[in-house]
Formats: sequence, structure tokens, C-alpha cells
Amino acid sequence: MNLATVGYVFGLEPKSIYSWYRNILSGFAEEVSSGEFHKYDMKHSDSSTLPVPILKPEHTGTSMVLDENMTNDQMYTILSNRETKKIALLAQTLQLEHLCALTRHFGDSAEKGQLLNSDMSPVYLKFCRTVFPNAMLTADKFHVISQVLESPQAVRLRLKAQELAKLPTKKRKARQQSQETEHAEEGKRIETRIEMLSRCRYLLLKRAKDWWPWQAVRAKQLFALFPKLHHAYKLVEQLRDWYGRTNIGKTLMAWRKPYFNGLRMLRLEALLKRKHGL
Repeated sequence: MNLATVGYVFGLEPKSIYSWYRNILSGFAEEVSSGEFHKYDMKHSDSSTLPVPILKPEHTGTSMVLDENMTNDQMYTILSNRETKKIALLAQTLQLEHLCALTRHFGDSAEKGQLLNSDMSPVYLKFCRTVFPNAMLTADKFHVISQVLESPQAVRLRLKAQELAKLPTKKRKARQQSQETEHAEEGKRIETRIEMLSRCRYLLLKRAKDWWPWQAVRAKQLFALFPKLHHAYKLVEQLRDWYGRTNIGKTLMAWRKPYFNGLRMLRLEALLKRKHGL
């Protein structure tokens, strides 16, 4: 729920609600006046400053979330408490050495972490293992689904490259001028297959239930020509179904076993292990 919705319900201007929260309810004004806000900014030898608006060791807990966010064209790292929704660290950096230096202020509170949810950035993964050695690390669902959706695209591009390799080179074409008429129909068929693979990118991103009727017809033709692409798409559809609300709290192992070879083909097995701590 955002401020616009709250304002609509109570008949108030969203700007007024934001002002009340920022200047009165949040305690922001007091932190600015007391010097607590940006207290932990990092000073560099070249006189530059790395902004650290929030560093609150007391906000750490057993379940934490680590993610990045862009604000005013600047990238920030956010470490927050999943249970209390409070931010433990907000720093304008994505560098490992900066993050490790800042979290030294946490002291022993970092040892409380038992579960840590993060995106799959190599920097963040190393940071999590360094600062929260006792926590079970899981990958963020949004990033898992994003990478899962890229899997059929990788298969599509691989098949397209194979079709392009079938086309004759200029050298071969010069030697085969006398056979152009004979191979005209075959060349047309190959070109059509390449065009189909080029134009199905957005089709593969949509759920089958959301296809328009003409898209369903096109998908049927496409999958008839390229069974491997169909297999990849079905695996992704089944995985997206598994991530539905009805399966919240269930283990992935029961789903994973029948599709082990398919997950290996799509290079998703390691990704899902990281997501679910398998």
C-alpha cells in the first residue's frame, strides 16, 4: 500500500501524509539535527565521501534481506530485517570491501542471522558468507524467475545459430549457382525457420494461458519444428506454476526429481539449489 492509496481512503493529500511521516512520525528530523543521520559516512583519502545514510546494528535479526536499489541515479545496498521491516544498513556502494568495513560496526549482532535472502550478485554472495557465516543463504525469488525466463531464450538463440550455420557461405553459393533453382524451396524453408526463431522472443516470455489465439497458433507451429524449445518452455511453465501461492512453504525436492535432466539442460539446477538452500 502506498501513500496515494492511504490518502484516497482518508481523503488526504499524499504530499501531506509524506510530510507528516518524514518530519514527525519517522524521527528523521531528530536524527538529522543530532548528527545520527550520515554518522557513518566513509571518508576516502581523496577527500571524497561514501554516503551511508543508515547503519543500525540494533535492527539486525534472525532473518535478513540483502538487495540493491537505485535512488537518484545512484546505486545503494540495502540490508533489512525481514521480520521487523527495519533497515540495518543503507550505503551508496556495491563494493565488497566497503560493505565489509561498514558491517564491522555490527559487532556480534551479525551472528544472530540464521536466514539471509539475497540476489545472486557474486559480490553479495561473498559478503553474505563473510559477514553472516552462520546464516543459511537463499536467492531472491525475483532474480531466480528472471534467470529462469532467460533459459528458453538461450535455447532459442542456440537453435537460431544452428539454422544460420545451414545457410551456404558466399564461396559455396558461387559454386552452387547452377543449383539455385533446385534448392530454392529448401532455402525458403530455412529462412522461415530463422524468422520464426527471431520473432518468438516475447512469445516465450508470456504464460501459455495469456497467449492471444494467434499466438497460440504460432506457438504450436514453432514447437512442432523445434521440440527442444518446446521442452524448455514446458519446464519453465511448470516451475512458474510451482512458485504459485498454493505451494508456499512446500519443499522443491518433490518437484525437482522428475525434471532433474531438464533442469540440468537449462542450467537451472545450481540456481534452484542456491534459492532453496538444497
